[in-house]
Amino acid sequence: MTTAQDYVMTVPQITERITDLADFQQSCVDMVVPSRSITAQVGQIGEAQEPLINVDLGIGDESRFLVHIQDHAHNQIFQTGTDIGLHYGRKLLTAPELWATNVNHWLKQKEDNASYLLRTRKDFLRSFLSSRYKIVNNYDVALTTLRKATTVGAFPHRFDVSDTHMRLTYLMPNRTVDLNNNGDTHTFGFRVSNSEVGMGAVDVKPFLFRWACTNGLIMGTTEIKQGAMHKVHRGSDLPLGQLSSRTILKQSEVILSEAEDAIDGCLSDKMFNTWKTQLENANEQALADEPVKILQRTKFFTEAESTNILYELAQAQQTVFGMVQSMTATARNMNSDRRHEVETFAGKYLNDLVPVR
Repeated sequence: MTTAQDYVMTVPQITERITDLADFQQSCVDMVVPSRSITAQVGQIGEAQEPLINVDLGIGDESRFLVHIQDHAHNQIFQTGTDIGLHYGRKLLTAPELWATNVNHWLKQKEDNASYLLRTRKDFLRSFLSSRYKIVNNYDVALTTLRKATTVGAFPHRFDVSDTHMRLTYLMPNRTVDLNNNGDTHTFGFRVSNSEVGMGAVDVKPFLFRWACTNGLIMGTTEIKQGAMHKVHRGSDLPLGQLSSRTILKQSEVILSEAEDAIDGCLSDKMFNTWKTQLENANEQALADEPVKILQRTKFFTEAESTNILYELAQAQQTVFGMVQSMTATARNMNSDRRHEVETFAGKYLNDLVPVR
């Protein structure tokens, strides 16, 4: 007989992911450097030219290094480090020498005391951030929420890590319901998200898992339209120099503690019963228009995604719940970042039409 435990990760799987995060963190270097120590230049990689960032702290050869630039870090240079702007900046990347000239021009315009947080790993610039950015590392978020999960009876279901985001999804086996008593089994839980490179906040959001097709859905709450916690990485000015993992952890402890509190908020009996009622109502509420027109108005899905959603919906009830499930069924074959976006969008669509009360 299938149970909710069949959909959770094994201990070896969890251990492997945590070990990978720990190894990754140990290979990273974080430093706050003055803008005058940063220079854009062009390097030759085979026959191609590549934009690079040169950092020279002026205290010997060991304080001078070149780093390649990851794609999202380029965007941050255009938006945070300079006034170039994203649209023009992306065009500049096709002409590396012109890119370097523009970046260096704007860096020199900064005030003498301007500084930036550079998050690097090996010879790559992971992110280019304000010196007021509060670092919350994925490893610390994962360890904190795993410890919390053991105290509330939650088990890891998915552990997704990309270059820009980490998302941990937990299931609560004792929060399992059979909607409408027709064998459509769902288990509630929560998802914890983080971006340690400035691409997103620390989030804790209620989550719903459907056994029949292994769909996931981000649920809403009565306090805010969606999610139990949304904490941006904003802090006070960081001192110049390299930051130790000990200092980073100390500075992030308040946010980690708030995440634990938010998990408790996701698991209240009141919210559990509210979500169950919301889903039952959505299962009875017919779609107000033709499905293809509904999808067109969202301006959220690609043509291929919409086609897949319509295919899924043709095999389901033409209700709000049917549309939501068709969206999340389509998300199963997407990469982790897009899958999360669709699961979040589906939850917002549900909450707009059948609000949490």
